[in-house]
Amino acid sequence: MTLILNMVMIIWIKVALVILLYKEKQLHKWRLNKKNVTLKDSEPLRLHHALGQKTRNPQVSANCVTPLQFYMVFFASTVVKKVTAETCQCHRKNFE
Repeated sequence: MTLILNMVMIIWIKVALVILLYKEKQLHKWRLNKKNVTLKDSEPLRLHHALGQKTRNPQVSANCVTPLQFYMVFFASTVVKKVTAETCQCHRKNFE
């Protein structure tokens, strides 16, 4: 019994050493391939675009008065329908 335990222990030690050596080899490769971060990078290209006339006031129409109307400004109608359906289903499940 002790012979088997000793053999298992030796196998585990060998596996651990193989894993450790593999990780050390990977770390060595990483150290060889890493960039010198002290060098100055080049500036990225800037995109020059114009969106037209800028306005200072909010872009929400004056007839937007209910919470649902404000919600519809930011979310598509399919999202609103899905949220409404899920809310109604949850209400029916919990309160009826």
